[in-house]
Amino acid sequence: MKRLSSFPVVMALISGVITLGFGYLGFISLENIVPSSWDLIWIRWDTAHYLAIAEGGYFSGPPILICFLPLFPLFIKGTAILVHDPLLAAILVSNIAFAVALSFLYKLVLIDFDRKVSELAVIFCVCFPTAYFFHIAYSESLYFALSLGSLYMARKDRWWLAGCLGLLAALCRLPGLVLCAALAVEYLQQRRFRMDTIRWNAVFLLFPALGFGIYLLINLAVNGTPFQFLKTFESNFFRHLSPPIEGFLSSWVEMFFSSPTTRFEIWGANLIYLLLSAGVLGWSARRLRYSYTTYGLSLWVLIFCSNVWLSVPRHLMMMFPMYIFAALLVERRPVLRHTVLLTSVLLYALGTIQFVRGWWAN
Repeated sequence: MKRLSSFPVVMALISGVITLGFGYLGFISLENIVPSSWDLIWIRWDTAHYLAIAEGGYFSGPPILICFLPLFPLFIKGTAILVHDPLLAAILVSNIAFAVALSFLYKLVLIDFDRKVSELAVIFCVCFPTAYFFHIAYSESLYFALSLGSLYMARKDRWWLAGCLGLLAALCRLPGLVLCAALAVEYLQQRRFRMDTIRWNAVFLLFPALGFGIYLLINLAVNGTPFQFLKTFESNFFRHLSPPIEGFLSSWVEMFFSSPTTRFEIWGANLIYLLLSAGVLGWSARRLRYSYTTYGLSLWVLIFCSNVWLSVPRHLMMMFPMYIFAALLVERRPVLRHTVLLTSVLLYALGTIQFVRGWWAN
């Protein structure tokens, strides 16, 4: 039993050490300089915004900060009291949260499948091409831990915990709101979709919406309007909600007119992940719990219903049915397993190098 519980944690620790070490050495090798501080390679893109919120809150920074939810910066601020370095605090939070997330993933898969499938699902998650974001100062790992924890507690019929974790997930990243639908479907499936079996504990299904409501109140306090984040997001990132065809055509056109690097690493990847995720959702609808498919489909809609697709692989890595699909696909196919893992690890290394050098990484 000890080995069963320690496997995800050990994998998270090994992955974190290798990723941070590889990023540092990769920067030195390609840039031919030794960074004067680790801030130089790890404070990129969203990291700076999370650190700004942790250090000064929403009121003292630029308007764009309202686009980033408060829970991850709050964890950074609390941890920084102990380590006296906001960036170190953020990386510690991310890596501890990733260990928790992998533990929940392992236990969640183990409810329906055997130990081998559970371990393979963890390995595929660790080696996913953009999983380096789980180890750096981004909110993905904290959100992943909270959302998986919410679904796991729901499977165990512990609805108050499922709701509370869902509330925190919705305070960490906007997709946490979709947990309302996933939890509701799980609640009904456990009761064979009989409406007469609904009890008072169904109120906890609404807790993720409560978390989102708290975020709206923060918007109201900072900007005087609860939906300011939508306007700020569109003005800074040039994105808005739209039918998926608009984002598809945008990526398709960029495949022919953008630079060689972005053709492959951004726009081409978007189209590949569109097909991959759609296939996984179709498989999930036939093989997995309805709540898993509901969660995955809701994420898919949020990611692809946009006029421009950015960071698609990073957002899709929270779609955990992919890891179950991959585990079952290669369980009895060792050649395919090693081929997929090798390809994924090489893409992981490429993305890590791009990130530490300050290039756009998905």
